[in-house]
Amino acid sequence: MIKTKVTELLGTKYPLIQGALGEVSESVEFVATVCNAGALGVLAAVHLGADGVKEDIHRIRDLTDKPFGVNILPVNPYYDKIIDVCVEENVPVICHGRYNPVKTIIKAKGSKTLAIPSVGSVKHAIQAEQDGADAIIVTGTEAGGHTGYVGTIVLIPAVLRKVKIPVIAGGGIVTPEQVAAMFVLGAEGVDMGTRFMMTKESPLHPNALKALLDATEEDTYATVHASGRHQRWLATPAFRKRFVGLPDTKGKDHYWSFPPFAGKGAIEGDLEKGWVATGQGIGLINDIPSIKEMVESIMTETEKVLREKAKLVA
Repeated sequence: MIKTKVTELLGTKYPLIQGALGEVSESVEFVATVCNAGALGVLAAVHLGADGVKEDIHRIRDLTDKPFGVNILPVNPYYDKIIDVCVEENVPVICHGRYNPVKTIIKAKGSKTLAIPSVGSVKHAIQAEQDGADAIIVTGTEAGGHTGYVGTIVLIPAVLRKVKIPVIAGGGIVTPEQVAAMFVLGAEGVDMGTRFMMTKESPLHPNALKALLDATEEDTYATVHASGRHQRWLATPAFRKRFVGLPDTKGKDHYWSFPPFAGKGAIEGDLEKGWVATGQGIGLINDIPSIKEMVESIMTETEKVLREKAKLVA
């Protein structure tokens, strides 16, 4: 059994966090299943109001007694009220990103709620620690959805040189070997989005699942033009036609213009008009296990990898 500062902090069986997955992790059943498998399930509250978040918190608690998180973004017009709801409901973890997380952290302080922002650069990791974050999720450019520009294998040690709070590594991580590598680098936990998305309990449409299974590590594309912020998506023909070739310069922040496209691709399965966010690790996935099977396999095999590689030292 692998125990780290993250399992101690979160109270989870395993040091695994399910990355926020937009429309996919708006499913409370999906989130609760992740929690019951021993990882930290995270509800995506990006498109919800405060009352909707409160209702979903109660529904998750009806399905699991394990710790869970809520992911929010400041672009949500109900952002402040959602933070208040999470604190009032003693939600174990608030995960957040995109902008300076100080307001979330301040509100979480003095409550039972942990503030764990997601960052994609060293400077934002330093700022999060200074603001009082309990831990940070650090995601490399390989990640699906909103992501930075630096690869995971470089970003994690760069951040670890500058902060002392627990670092949770993410970005393209889908195999036990990669998980083991993150622990060797010094991470205390691992954040996985694409791997959790590719499971039997995922609400992804079968069309999206098939397209993702057929994809290679070269079939994703990152652009600032979908929302005004750097994001990685499955490079479907429709997505390529609209975005590939545009200059990689920051455009107008228009976050609320793209969710309908994301839902149409991921949940409705219309890949001619819709999009699907995914990380580069999709090329390493060739199966659709249950969440429980995947989590237990990842952790069992990670232990084996760490024990085997320890034999390299005479």
